Amino acid sequence: GPQATSASAPKAPGPGTAGPDGAAGSLAEQARQTYERALEAQRAGDWARYGEEIARLGDLLARLQP
Repeated sequence: GPQATSASAPKAPGPGTAGPDGAAGSLAEQARQTYERALEAQRAGDWARYGEEIARLGDLLARLQP
């Protein structure tokens, strides 16, 4: 039968998402999503948005540093 695709369902939290590393895990996820948006903007030729996302990504990566 047809498989139910749950792409929009939230992923189960992996290791390091709870406890002291919760914030860092969230930042890493934000950085990953920002990177994906930057790639989308790049493919679309939207260089203004690309620059904004890359700047945001740089800020997130800086905050990930210990």
